[in-house]
Parts: sequence; structure tokens; C-alpha cells
Amino acid sequence: MQCLKLFENETSYSIAHHRICFNISVEIRKFILAEKAKKVQAVENNLSRCTLTEASHARARYVGGYCIAKMRHKYINKKACHRFLSKPSAEDIYQNAKCALNILDCIIIDEQGIHSTPSEPGSLVDVSKRQNLHRGLTNITDRLFKFFINLTVKCLGFFIDKNVNILGADMFKVCQKQILSSIPLYEEFLRCCTEKEEVNMDDMSIEGIVQSAILKVSQYESIYESVIKHYIMVMLNQFRKDALDVLQVERNGP
Repeated sequence: MQCLKLFENETSYSIAHHRICFNISVEIRKFILAEKAKKVQAVENNLSRCTLTEASHARARYVGGYCIAKMRHKYINKKACHRFLSKPSAEDIYQNAKCALNILDCIIIDEQGIHSTPSEPGSLVDVSKRQNLHRGLTNITDRLFKFFINLTVKCLGFFIDKNVNILGADMFKVCQKQILSSIPLYEEFLRCCTEKEEVNMDDMSIEGIVQSAILKVSQYESIYESVIKHYIMVMLNQFRKDALDVLQVERNGP
């Protein structure tokens, strides 16, 4: 550096002189940055220690009902729009929507039923607060509520600051793929759907029974994927909000 200062008024340097001085300045910069980096201590983010509370249980029941309500609204519209159309494709859409609604009706319960014998009375807090004048919120069965609790646990285990650094904007896709690959979780959802299922085969042929079973299986998968998608989206939005709150506190201080 002193050499550069000595010849600071010189208009031309040799290429070798340029290269040597440049490499020296780069090494000095690396050394300074390395010394600065030693002073920066890694601090564990509180987002890595998210746990389920009673309020979380109440939120899971409410959001679970919201996801099911969105699915019912979608299939009710499909059924109504394709009910009287004569096209073969319209008939298929109508039958799919009808089957999906029958499945969804097996995992909801009326307000009186859910308040009579709830497995966790504290989980009804959010639902009670958010009920409108028409008492129109969709209530889910206790068994489906437990499914959403297990789904919440999986999401909380995935939505941590470490994965933010590694995955970034791909967190939703990776989380969705990971959860959809969980066979036990899918089996638990199927048990919820078939708990109150009534099957009447008296007037059905063998071919009709097989076709009905195939239709149900396809709708189970479709509903499951949509429910997982909607629930993860809600969880990810909440995670982003919590992350921004934590960063704001760390930036401004308590």
C-alpha cells in the first residue's frame, strides 16, 4: 500500500505491479472480513422452538373447519353448475362433486353435537368467537380435529428458521410434498372419512359397486390433497407473520 502511495501520481504501472498490488488488497480485505466475522455470534432463533398450546388447538380446529368449508363450497358450486348439462364430461363432473360432498358431509358435525361431548372443550374457543349471526361456521368431528393437530405438529416441525435459510421460497412446495408422502397421515384421514360412512349395496350390481369404490378412492385423494394444500398455506402465512414479528423485535430491541 505504501508502494502505491509512493507512486500515486504515476500514470502508468506495469501489469505485474498492478497484479501484485491488487492481490495484496484482496487478501487484506479477506483478513478484515474474517476478523469481523469472528465477532458476530450466531444466535438461535425462537422460531425453532414453536410448540402446541391450548390456543393452538383452538386455532387448528377453526382452520380445519375453514379448509373443509372451502372444499364443500367448491363442490356445491360444481354440482349445481353441471347438474342439468347433457354433455358426458358434465355428468362426470357432477358425479365427482356429488361423491365428494357425501364424503365431506361425513366429517362435519352440527354445532349442537360438537358442544355436547367435545374431546377438548378448550379447542372450541376460536369457533365460538368467530361464529356469525347465522351460526354458519363449519364444525369438524373430534377425530378430524385430531388429524389436524397431527398435521399442525408436522408443519411446526418443518417451518423453522433453518429451513428458511435452506429452502426460502420453496418451503411450501417441499413441505407439501413431504406431508403428502406420509402414508400414516393419509390413512388417518381415510379413517376420519369412513367413520360414519353408510354403504347400501342392495340395488347395486358388482360393476356398480366397483365403479363406486373407484370413484370414492379418487375423491379421497383429491380432497386430501386440497385440504393439505389449504392448511399448509394458512400455516405458512402464520409462520411468515411470526418470523417478521421476531425480526422486528430483534431489530428494534424489546
